[in-house]
Amino acid sequence: MLPLLAAGVSYYLHKQNIVFGEAALVTAALILEAAMFLSVGNEAMRRRWKPWMMAVSVGMPAVLVGANPLVLAVSGVLAYWYIGLPRRWWVDVGYAVLFAALTLLKVSEHLYPSAVAKLPLATLGELAWARIVIWAVLEVRGQEGVGFGFVPSWREVVVGVRWYLLFVPVGALLGWAIGFTGLHQGPWLWEKMLLNAVATFFGIYMFVAVRENFVFRGMLLQWFTDWMGSSGRAQMVVALICGAAHLPFRQFPNWRFALLATLAHYVYGRAFLETGSVRAAMVCHALVVVTWRVLLS
Repeated sequence: MLPLLAAGVSYYLHKQNIVFGEAALVTAALILEAAMFLSVGNEAMRRRWKPWMMAVSVGMPAVLVGANPLVLAVSGVLAYWYIGLPRRWWVDVGYAVLFAALTLLKVSEHLYPSAVAKLPLATLGELAWARIVIWAVLEVRGQEGVGFGFVPSWREVVVGVRWYLLFVPVGALLGWAIGFTGLHQGPWLWEKMLLNAVATFFGIYMFVAVRENFVFRGMLLQWFTDWMGSSGRAQMVVALICGAAHLPFRQFPNWRFALLATLAHYVYGRAFLETGSVRAAMVCHALVVVTWRVLLS
């Protein structure tokens, strides 16, 4: 994973016309945080983390970029949440609401300096808090049936691709009908588009799809299924929540994007339920985003 991470960072720097020396500390902070994020995908490594280690580990990347010390306070709350509170449904709801607030209110943008040499520093906070949530839910709360990890099995790939192929024609038609998107107008530079597609897939898969699908499928879908006694009803509710979470995209309310996100996340949920693994949903999710960013406009 680390060679892939290094390649991804190098590609991003090249794409943004950034010379490594212009932002060496920032680049080092991003690589350090990304490496810690990847560590939670390995069960043996994840179990070595302790609550205090999770909370404190955010500090090194934060110090390198001069972030607000409140970053450590937020990290501590996320790391110790399930240790300090009883195992009740309202504790789960509170944890989900807290993480949603941190994400939707873009708190990391207020606690980290503005971008340096086009490198988005807020990403450090987003990755740090996501890995803490993943660790806390899996290792402290003991959530089961998530199928969490970064390397999908062949079956998970097949299921993810199948649901992607089922979604694309419906999603593309819906996007065109509501005026959200259309076919890319060109020029169609195939080599550049292929490189962009591969880089986008791995970037989305590793750092976007993993967070969204862990929260919406690994956490919320399972919790709502327990609360409602029906995976079908829970699936609908969670898909609507996902759509609502996408309303602020670029402008508010972006109902077109929210509508498409609702449908897409319903499909991701189907992939998860079929395999019992968020990795199948992650594959489907990453392919959908690649299609949108590379082939559609």
